[in-house]
Amino acid sequence: MSALPAGLRWPVAERGALVDRLARRAGLGAEVELHGVRVTYDALPGLVRGGGPAVLSVHDADGVDLIAVLGPTDLLGRVPLLSTDGRTRRVPVARVVAALRAGIEASQAGAVEALLDAAGVPGARRPRARAALLAERLRGASMGGGRLVRAAPHAPAVTQAREAGVIGPLGASLLTRALATGLGLAGWAVVGRGALDGRIAPGWVLGWALLMLTALVLERATAWHQGQLALRGGAWVKQTLLRGAMKADPEGYRADGVGGVLARVQESQAIEDLVLSGGLGAVLAGVDLLAAGWVLSRAPGGGWLVALLAAVVAGLLVAAARLRRLQGASTDDRRRLTHLLVERMVGHRTRLAQAAPARWHDDEDDALEAWHRSTRALDGHRVTLAAALQGGWSLAALSELGLQFALAPASPGALALALGGVLWAQIALNAVAGSLEGLVAASISWREIRGLLWSARRPPEVGEAVPPAAVGPGEVLLRAAELRYAWPGRPPVLDGVDLTLRAGDRVLLTGPSGGGKSTLAALMTGLRRPDGGLLLLAGLDPATLGEQRWRQLAVAAPQFHENHVFENSLGFNLLLGRAWPASPEELEEARQLCDALGLDELLARMPGGMGQFVGESGWRMSHGERSRVFLARALLQGAPLVVLDESFAALDPQTLGRCLDVALARAGTLVVIAHP
Repeated sequence: MSALPAGLRWPVAERGALVDRLARRAGLGAEVELHGVRVTYDALPGLVRGGGPAVLSVHDADGVDLIAVLGPTDLLGRVPLLSTDGRTRRVPVARVVAALRAGIEASQAGAVEALLDAAGVPGARRPRARAALLAERLRGASMGGGRLVRAAPHAPAVTQAREAGVIGPLGASLLTRALATGLGLAGWAVVGRGALDGRIAPGWVLGWALLMLTALVLERATAWHQGQLALRGGAWVKQTLLRGAMKADPEGYRADGVGGVLARVQESQAIEDLVLSGGLGAVLAGVDLLAAGWVLSRAPGGGWLVALLAAVVAGLLVAAARLRRLQGASTDDRRRLTHLLVERMVGHRTRLAQAAPARWHDDEDDALEAWHRSTRALDGHRVTLAAALQGGWSLAALSELGLQFALAPASPGALALALGGVLWAQIALNAVAGSLEGLVAASISWREIRGLLWSARRPPEVGEAVPPAAVGPGEVLLRAAELRYAWPGRPPVLDGVDLTLRAGDRVLLTGPSGGGKSTLAALMTGLRRPDGGLLLLAGLDPATLGEQRWRQLAVAAPQFHENHVFENSLGFNLLLGRAWPASPEELEEARQLCDALGLDELLARMPGGMGQFVGESGWRMSHGERSRVFLARALLQGAPLVVLDESFAALDPQTLGRCLDVALARAGTLVVIAHP
């Protein structure tokens, strides 16, 4: 670290205070979240250049310390670092990377120099050869950990927008568009008055050309800033929707069905399209309308023209409201059609095997006809609205203008001003028409995705910062008293349930189908919240312990139809409850567990072993093999409480006994749900 200026190295003990100071200096406030990253030798330059604000750990001969990267690099290739005295020091990226790599490169220095000597590399070429050898030998080598400091999802919207980088392009777009509008008005005034007066001097023409050229440059700058806003805003929208999807209640997806979820995804795309297609254009068109109204108000008899423009805008709002109703009806019909299509595709094998051929296409014609009617009405309204906006205003305004000037002739300058205002308003109305459909689609999509946005902004529970007390053998791990749960609009499926689980217990839970066994398992593992009663895990209730820590202490292997093999490697599916990418030790642990569960033959057949892709488009596994993968996934999480819901139903007696022995040996406290 000697290559860095003094005062840029922080002790590890001050990590918490450093994160707070870094968040305040970056303008993130107190609501932040930390994202752990694994720092590797080859990925370090990119992380230093664009990963800030971040706290990176440094390992070298002097020990382990931290550096605080405040933000991305500037135009000169320097990265801002936070010093211990609270100041910002800008250091070249290459210098920072070299200092961070010094420790790990020193461990390879002897071997690299020996190779260079053996190859007889001359002194002038040794630096480049040394760098190439180090890059090859240390490719993917871990250099410690890091923490990316980011605004929390529930932080103020302004803070998130600043972090996403959308405020700068937004302000620049508005400023350049305002300047371009002003210059455009000035240019029209100059050339219009000169043309109508019949006195166009070369100097005025040159001035007009300069004004128009400057306005054109500003328009191009506005388009560039809008592109930056679209890229950054689109990424922000995607990130927010993904966060909301991960935090939303899974029961809401179940109620919508597969088709409903797919339709929601399609509708959410409209919000992103609004950003990517330049939704700011609607705002800028509104600014142009105001500018046109001001120009018309300065013309003789401009009050009538302004009133006429206001009436056109009011009619546009009424037409937009009807457009929203029609498009909403068409969207609902399309959602039903999408749901029907996906349901028929998913259940195609069932239809072929069990449904009468005459009933294979029930309800399809009715759904198509409903969507056709609503779409035809929507298209008719679109055509009428576009025709009215394209020429309706100009025709009405020019007629009014001609009548006024016929009754009270005015100067050529006044006529030029009025004509310029009419044309300006027509251009603005055309821009509004181009953005109107996107705005309406976005307002309809808001109905579908607002739940995801609220989920994304939901603050973490206060109890997530409360560590649970250690539970020793024989002590109470989970306690339920007068537990109650009911599905919406239905009688309680659980009512007055009392249960006590002690660390080390092995419990078999049986009962008839529909008796609430799976619901109780979901309550015990934090997948659902009880409607009433008391539920404690490690002495804390769900609100105090928090969802994330609750699910770390109590894990479940849900029933087969609620579990899933993701389209990824077998190792990824087994270690789903751990950090990814997994370490070699974790992959070896997963492989040994597969051997114990009788999946060794499956692994032997897979060409890629733990790296073999599985899932719908990968290696196909039998029902029993999938069940054992689900079992291994739950056991590998190492939680004190493991709940297995019908995990052994698809296994033969011999394999069942083998898997049960493994579960009994690995689970601290085990609950097995099975039919009697």
